[in-house]
Order: sequence, then structure tokens, then C-alpha cells
Amino acid sequence: MQKLTPMDTVGRRHPARQDLREIFYRPAILFLTVCTRDKKPILANEAIHNTLREAWKAADS
Repeated sequence: MQKLTPMDTVGRRHPARQDLREIFYRPAILFLTVCTRDKKPILANEAIHNTLREAWKAADS
């Protein structure tokens, strides 16, 4: 049984981003693009924005 990777689940062969190059003692800046299935406007809501930001802040990987 083949294990699926995140790329397999969205039909990509390569990540849609470049690899992060970590320079020690310097903060990393990442740009995220978040999309919804069928372009539904569920992200156009302040409560959802706050929930996403809190989840990302709490994430450790």
C-alpha cells in the first residue's frame, strides 16, 4: 500500500512554494495563500480570520 503525501491529495507533483532557507538568528517571513473548495467565500469573515490566525500561532511545525 502506497502512502499518500500532501502533494498526492491535491494532484501536484511539486509544492506550490519554494523551500524555506533558514538563516540562523534571522526571522523567516512566509507568505500564505489560503483557498477554499469551489471558491466559497467562507474566509470573508473576521471570526474565521481570527480562528485561523490563532491556530497558526499555536502550531509548532
